[in-house]
Amino acid sequence: MNRKEEKNKSIQGLRGIASCVVFLGHFASMYSVQTIDCIRQLKPINLCFDGSISVVIFFVLSGFYICKQFDKRLGYWKFIYKRSKRLLPEFWISCVVGVILCNTVGLNTFNGVKAFANGFWQERVSVLNFIKYLFLVGDYKLINPPTWTVRIEVNIMVFYGALMWGWNKLKTRIKGMKYNVEILVFGLFGFVSVLFEVLDFPIVNFHIMTMAIIGAVAQKIVSSNSENQMSKVVEVCLIVVSILMLDVKYIFEIENEMVNDYIMAVGAGIVVVLLYKGNYIKRCFSNAFLVWMGNCSYEFYLFHFLILLVFRCLAQSFDGKVILLITFIMSAFLANIVKYSVSTFRKNLEK
Repeated sequence: MNRKEEKNKSIQGLRGIASCVVFLGHFASMYSVQTIDCIRQLKPINLCFDGSISVVIFFVLSGFYICKQFDKRLGYWKFIYKRSKRLLPEFWISCVVGVILCNTVGLNTFNGVKAFANGFWQERVSVLNFIKYLFLVGDYKLINPPTWTVRIEVNIMVFYGALMWGWNKLKTRIKGMKYNVEILVFGLFGFVSVLFEVLDFPIVNFHIMTMAIIGAVAQKIVSSNSENQMSKVVEVCLIVVSILMLDVKYIFEIENEMVNDYIMAVGAGIVVVLLYKGNYIKRCFSNAFLVWMGNCSYEFYLFHFLILLVFRCLAQSFDGKVILLITFIMSAFLANIVKYSVSTFRKNLEK
């Protein structure tokens, strides 16, 4: 196996971990399991139940890979087409499944679950709301709350993609530009993005744009010296720093959400760099199960909340650990069915 394949595997492992963390966070918010409720109070183990950290990681990874794509001189509209083809079909399938489930097995309250679990699917989804939801302008809480991130990913695709495309067009006119200069430029982009967010600039979500730019900085750091591996001491120190940064809102109890998100994004960026430059963390994240989960992480993310809501009816009859196992297996099973079906359909279209 060559080094490039290892790197890709470890990044998929990171996706797998992030998707599992989102699942555990939502499960713990819906179902009572004493062991899990106790573990959630421990630092930094509480990282394993905080889906917001995973979402930040996904946004940083989007910034990382979009930057990498435009380094290959990809045209803007071709990028929009490819990215839309990756994001939207699975999202639309989750919309259809979500509406069917909401209008059939939903519309009830269940005993044995936490109040959070009974806060969804309390009204039928009308045709108009369904159509609005398909086009990312409806209320995501009506059907599948985690899909708010798809709307953000489309925002990243359009505006951050335009920024990366424009920068690479400009870069081709400037001969001999070094990576450290690009890192400084992206740092400036990030500063301007934060400034626009503070000024509450409309249309573009600069809060998320800054996270994507942090991913671009990570990509440039990785590309600047692709063959050099970091020392063991530096790697261990950076692992500790990244954990502290990802758990910042619990350890340091900073009340400003924007500051918390940016610190977590930098921590996620450090993890991504470590997966390319380090050794220990790369081996851990290349675990076969984590890579498998990473390969279906987007589909798993889209469907796990639907499964958790469907199985509320078991809360009174089954132990929480059993429901945890059932819902995880069902979410992974459905995610892989959708992934395989969409992938097969795409291949048939391209023939």
